[in-house]
Amino acid sequence: SLAGIWGSIIRTWLEKLLPEDCDEICSSWVKICVFEVFRWRRVPISKFNSKQEVIDCLMASVHIPFFLDYKPFAKLGNMFCIDGSSFRDELLALDIPEEYGPMPDLFITYMKDKTIQDTYFEFLELKSLEEVMELMRLGYAYCERERKGGAFAALDSVAL
Repeated sequence: SLAGIWGSIIRTWLEKLLPEDCDEICSSWVKICVFEVFRWRRVPISKFNSKQEVIDCLMASVHIPFFLDYKPFAKLGNMFCIDGSSFRDELLALDIPEEYGPMPDLFITYMKDKTIQDTYFEFLELKSLEEVMELMRLGYAYCERERKGGAFAALDSVAL
């Protein structure tokens, strides 16, 4: 089973995948949302001082209690975080407090996709290759619907 070790696998993957200057690339352009448990709120993070900070933030944003590393929370600075998609409440999952400014130009979350949301948390189950391919197909279809609806307009200036 991958329970308890999945987090280190993801971290290693991010360390190899992300460029060394990803903190410079992402700062002020990318907001990674984490869910702060004890204040029960979503917090977008957009300032990073190192590649390690980007990775720590990404890991906090996807932390599934106990499953990733046998820990109930991911520690990010002075916050204790879990994956915000842990909540079925769509409004909570999509809410960003007003003090953090307007919604970002590009906001991708499976919580906006009714097709994928119907299989809530089934992604934790062991999947066959066909099932993984179906999840990928659903993800591509969601992104295509978002693109047609103008959700990716912020990327027009950098599109190939």
